[in-house]
Amino acid sequence: MTEEADRIEEEMEGKELDVEAEEGGEDEEGEDGVYDPIEETEKFFEAELADLEGLSAPRKLKTIISSRKRVENDIKLMANRIRHLHLEEEKAQKKIDTTKTRANDILDLKERNREAARRRELERKQAEEELRRERQVQ
Repeated sequence: MTEEADRIEEEMEGKELDVEAEEGGEDEEGEDGVYDPIEETEKFFEAELADLEGLSAPRKLKTIISSRKRVENDIKLMANRIRHLHLEEEKAQKKIDTTKTRANDILDLKERNREAARRRELERKQAEEELRRERQVQ
């Protein structure tokens, strides 16, 4: 039982190292007010490890396993939220595209209507001019 607890603890330490490696040059919360999930994760693991001090090996194992399950569940929830956000973004982009298309269609229709009005006005002026010439000839 102790060996398995040690193995899980080593795995979790490896995960912490991976998190630290991904940190890169990201800003921490507080410096510019941006939420930093990596910093939050580190704080979480530090608190969890502090809670393990003084516990028996089986208790540590149980705590580590439950912590891991919570973290995995949180990861699933975050992935689901991200997926939903992507879907919402796609819907919004489709609405934007539809609106742009409709706006362009309306602008095209207005231009055709203006052109038709110009043609009618030109035809009316030509008809008036022709009528005026006919009256002059008489």
